[in-house]
Amino acid sequence: MIVCSCNGLNERDLIREALTRSGNLREVMDATGAGQDCGCCRDEVREICTQISCNGCPQSEAAAGGCAMTEGAVA
Repeated sequence: MIVCSCNGLNERDLIREALTRSGNLREVMDATGAGQDCGCCRDEVREICTQISCNGCPQSEAAAGGCAMTEGAVA
């Protein structure tokens, strides 16, 4: 499934980048360009990164609204 039409990125591309970059949203966006043109995919890219960065994190349930890995990464 295409997530970022502007850069032709599918979900697999973004998951691969998120895994490589420990789910850091800013790094994934900088590396792929996702979310930086029209912005329509920004929420989905953020969700992918959140799932990767919070996978197995004991603070992910406690944070429940944001954590240091994802909060404030993109305005």
